[in-house]
Amino acid sequence: MPESKTVHFQEWQILKSQTVYDYPPFIKLVKQTVELSDGKIVDDYHSLEMPDYCLVIAFCGEQEIITLRGYRHGLKEVTTFLPGGLIHEDESPLCAARRELVEESGYQAEKWTSIGTYIPNSNYGCGRVHLFQAIDAKKTHDPVTDDLENMVVEVIDLGTIRKWVRENQILSLSSVAAIALAMAKIF
Repeated sequence: MPESKTVHFQEWQILKSQTVYDYPPFIKLVKQTVELSDGKIVDDYHSLEMPDYCLVIAFCGEQEIITLRGYRHGLKEVTTFLPGGLIHEDESPLCAARRELVEESGYQAEKWTSIGTYIPNSNYGCGRVHLFQAIDAKKTHDPVTDDLENMVVEVIDLGTIRKWVRENQILSLSSVAAIALAMAKIF
């Protein structure tokens, strides 16, 4: 294996910052003038601030997971995805994950494990996604959805999930990552 060189990276200096658009708590677009470590000035770097959110891969038994299927306007198509949503200011990522699983699917679970916190887009920010695995989820009531969440709850076997991931039928990278990380831990 080749030896790697030691490289020292320096944080870029923000020389100027201007809010272009702000719609709390959902999105804030900031245009920055930044100085790179080599002295180069970039006068139109954009930072996208979004709230943290959670995503849950919930297992019903050992070989089935809870999925949601519905229209996603950002994609302008119907796709399969995992339960999840925004983390409120007054709650922990785990509390948000528990709440979102119940609200969106009607399922609850007692055994929860964090499978990591990640940045969906490291160039622009876009908030953090907190991924959780829930084990032995049980249906306790019907989902509680709002006017933007018209979806169907489906319990799908892992073989089908693998096939859907390979065939790009699950378009949310956060959902694909949660599935892959959870499967890597259980197999």
